[in-house]
Amino acid sequence: TANREPRTADRIAPSFVPPGIEPPATQQATVEALCMFKHGIKPQWEDQANAAGGQWNWRPNVDQQDKGAGLDALWEELVLAMIGGIAFGGCANICGLRVVDKSRPAWPKGKGRQQRGRATCSYRFELWFSSGYQTDEERAGIAKELDELLSPVQRGLDFALKMHQQSLTQEAAFLVAKAEKQASVAEAAAESRSQDDAAAADDGATDP
Repeated sequence: TANREPRTADRIAPSFVPPGIEPPATQQATVEALCMFKHGIKPQWEDQANAAGGQWNWRPNVDQQDKGAGLDALWEELVLAMIGGIAFGGCANICGLRVVDKSRPAWPKGKGRQQRGRATCSYRFELWFSSGYQTDEERAGIAKELDELLSPVQRGLDFALKMHQQSLTQEAAFLVAKAEKQASVAEAAAESRSQDDAAAADDGATDP
């Protein structure tokens, strides 16, 4: 199932506002990700179906002026292959598909900036798979099929493999480091207050 219906490139582009979400009044709203996953599977690393699996991701070439024109052809090719089960061994071990919006709005010239930053149009496709693909050879086969499937639409795509367990480990390490840093800052602040209180007490004791 998809959390939204498949959409054409002009709707996947940054101007698309997801249903039920009010766009900010002061800036253009952007879509963060468009997902289509099997029923019961959430597009999250922690989901039981995803945790021991991974993803192949790639960035397609998009038209900067047309805000992602051409994405619809890639999306349609993948969605039809997944729904029809005509690729990846019938898609038994494929969990879902995501298109992540990595576009960046223009930022104005200001203090410390020599020139105005131009807006960029950038997207990342992610094909998520389960632990059913257990060997490097099996996982490499997914990338090979992806290349064969999408080459008629766009050639020269660069596929990168990322295992979700690695992402979970990195996230856990980041959270631990963040907690340790916060604890260290709190400890330093408490020690500083204690020293200030001690100094204030000494000053009070020496007053005539």
